[in-house]
Amino acid sequence: MFAVMGMVACGGNSKSDADANKARLDSLAKIEAMRQDSMDKALAAMNAVKDITTTASENPQLSTLVELLTAANLAETLKDQTKSFTVFAPTNDAFNKFDQKQLADLKDPKNVEKLQDVLLQHVVAGRLMAADVQGVGQLQALNGKVINESNGMIGGANILESNKECNNGYIHTIDKVLTPPKAKSTAKPKKPVATNPTKPTEETKTPDNTVTGRGGSEGGDQKVTGRGGSEGGEQKVTGRGGNK
Repeated sequence: MFAVMGMVACGGNSKSDADANKARLDSLAKIEAMRQDSMDKALAAMNAVKDITTTASENPQLSTLVELLTAANLAETLKDQTKSFTVFAPTNDAFNKFDQKQLADLKDPKNVEKLQDVLLQHVVAGRLMAADVQGVGQLQALNGKVINESNGMIGGANILESNKECNNGYIHTIDKVLTPPKAKSTAKPKKPVATNPTKPTEETKTPDNTVTGRGGSEGGDQKVTGRGGSEGGEQKVTGRGGNK
């Protein structure tokens, strides 16, 4: 009789131990699933396509550019996902080669308009990949001045890294700081208009193939007119830009 009771008791303990072990394993499985989900979300966030300013800030070679964009009140402009831009972004090395006295002068808060002029010389309205720029001859920057292109070089600068996609345009890193011409151009530079944007913008097309959009810094009207595009055809681009 005592033997039977002992067997029953042992059987009860075994079942209890098994249940406890199962509960422990289930708990560990849930913790692992939560950890994996957290890692997946973090990885997705790291790989997500972001705006131009955020993307540039994640590149240590563009820290000087981001600092200057912030000082010129243009950082928020290039975060705007309702507009599209192409930025030819000078690296830190490019700024180190730039006239340091002139750079210090541009950083002076009283010269913010000069700084905006220089930075906007590196920005074009629309989403332009490297192939769109190749052979166009001229582009019109958001400060209303011309950027010359020759054999894939932009204003005499080499493109170091091309087609960094952002949700509001593209970044192409370059090895030189572009200096704006003293006067705005009256020419009609070739200006390719990129197709298939990853995010809709405020641009609207009319039957005469005119594209109207917004871009550049806060305030000031600029017209950007040209012809081109990756497949040819005339385009007219009218937007907002220029100095604050």
